[in-house]
Amino acid sequence: MAVITSQQAEKIRNLLEQDRAWSAYALADLDPGFIEDTSWYMNNQAVIMTYTGIQPPVLFTHGDAGSLAHLICDLPAGLYQVSIQQEHLKSLQKRLSLDTPVPMQRMVLDRTRFPAGGKPDSAKLLSRAQLSEILELFAQYPDQPDAFVPDQLEQNTFYGLYQDGQLVSFGGTHVVSRTAGIAAVGSIFTHPAQRGKGFASLTTAAVVRRLLDWDIRTIILNVAPENTPAVRCYQRLGFYPVYSYYEGAGTIS
Repeated sequence: MAVITSQQAEKIRNLLEQDRAWSAYALADLDPGFIEDTSWYMNNQAVIMTYTGIQPPVLFTHGDAGSLAHLICDLPAGLYQVSIQQEHLKSLQKRLSLDTPVPMQRMVLDRTRFPAGGKPDSAKLLSRAQLSEILELFAQYPDQPDAFVPDQLEQNTFYGLYQDGQLVSFGGTHVVSRTAGIAAVGSIFTHPAQRGKGFASLTTAAVVRRLLDWDIRTIILNVAPENTPAVRCYQRLGFYPVYSYYEGAGTIS
């Protein structure tokens, strides 16, 4: 379905709310400004979403694996960006092939473990006025954020740290939905010469503190499990793993 009614949206929301940590991005995509770029395929036990706001489109799955196997029959063929749990990948393999799947970990914040540390003014709130500095910070490096787009700065959640007048670390959110009380922290990046100094922790803490001030109930992030420094950083801030899954370019045939 390319356009959904308010009743359909509510039914989808109820399905997604069964697992807020996994469905965070999809819940945010029900907001105005995002839902217009989504298509939804659902039954009483599962839902598939495609989001065309970026290219290739994003493919998201949630729910009973057997039900998803029926729903995927209706999807258009083509290339997608896929984040998928292993059991879903197995059930969809008749139509979906994932090229070089990358193991990832979904983490969610336990707000009772979030520390109060870090000077309030150590990280500066960023806006589009700093876009050129942000792009210059990571433009040369292969591990640059792969999901950052300038429009995300409008979410008013990006913070940066400066050394001698130069931006050396920044981060923010991929999505924020105050309606759903959901946010996905992302695009955390520190200049390679400045790593190991705790800058990523300070930047991430500033982002999380802002989201908590907004009373965002569910705050998640994604991290490669082999990125031990990042995992430890997030654990110190109160994040804990809830899912292992795969990311990659996937083809629906």
